[in-house]
Amino acid sequence: MFTPGDNRGGDGVLIPDFTLHWIRGVYKYWLTTGDETLVETVYPTIEKALAWFARHIDEHGLLANIPFWHFIEWADIGRNGEAGAMNALYYGALQAATKLGTIIESARAAKRYGTKAAYVRKALNARHWNEKRGAFVDEVDPETGAQGQRISQQTNALMIAFEITPPDKWHTILNTITNEACLKFTAAPPIFVDALPFDEATDIVRANTFYCHFLYEAFAKAGRLDLILEHMRNTYKPMLDTGTTTLWESFEPSASLCHVFSAGPVFHLSRHVLGVQSIDKGFNGIRVAPQFGDLTHAEGTYPTPLGDVNVNWKRGKIGVKYTLSLPTKMKFEIIAPLGFSIKNQFERKINDRRTIEIVFA
Repeated sequence: MFTPGDNRGGDGVLIPDFTLHWIRGVYKYWLTTGDETLVETVYPTIEKALAWFARHIDEHGLLANIPFWHFIEWADIGRNGEAGAMNALYYGALQAATKLGTIIESARAAKRYGTKAAYVRKALNARHWNEKRGAFVDEVDPETGAQGQRISQQTNALMIAFEITPPDKWHTILNTITNEACLKFTAAPPIFVDALPFDEATDIVRANTFYCHFLYEAFAKAGRLDLILEHMRNTYKPMLDTGTTTLWESFEPSASLCHVFSAGPVFHLSRHVLGVQSIDKGFNGIRVAPQFGDLTHAEGTYPTPLGDVNVNWKRGKIGVKYTLSLPTKMKFEIIAPLGFSIKNQFERKINDRRTIEIVFA
């Protein structure tokens, strides 16, 4: 279960989607650290990995029937034929390879992967979108083009999170994949052995802890922090109410009781409630784009290589008072939440720190 790498033993377990996550992770690493030397070192491995995936592209420009374990997460989503989730991850990896190629001044590679990504995006919208269901299906038969019936939060979250589908479809998709009457956890041994009957024609696969990360990213893209908070309260709060001090691999204590891929809420509260996002290598520049939802206040610290970014905001009679403290050499831009504008903004500097006070109203 290692990525990327060569399976030279008889007991290795290969998970192709983890390699795609790793490629995206290299870009995130660069964005956090600015370490271009590492990007140059691992870029040949990225190209080798993407060359392996390219051998499984069908005539429609999508990955089809790729081998090994398509883990995705602990849920029974569609993984056969032209699998929507796998192809969405492939698109994300191609986008990352495009950006990384530009960073290390490999223009030909950047152009090549950018072109491939555009083909994948076009094919997914053409072949996986189901207008009647208002969502993307998990599977398409490569030979006949027939769509499978199964729909999942996992596949559709990726389509929005990676901006594969245009924003004019986001509202429709979110209405579909947040319909509690249709959402069901699905059997995925050994995590979920027993599950309620699932009707592919009407039911929707519910995300487990891992893909809550992408589900929350999709909600945030659409400016719907309310959906993130509601989902956290309905799923993670019962976990915390047991008294646990760790995050489980699943919403039930049936596997690992301390699992890193379940920590999506920690990331999203910092990114969307505090509103701190890196937009330049090594956090040389940040975007401040908070969303408030139904919260009355929030505070926290976002650590960066240049120093801590401290945030404190609170609702008042005239709006939301937002206080931001950051290193003076860190550039920043401020984006008001939907329905708000910047009414006042004041800045002061003390030594190597600056403090910005903003009123959103």
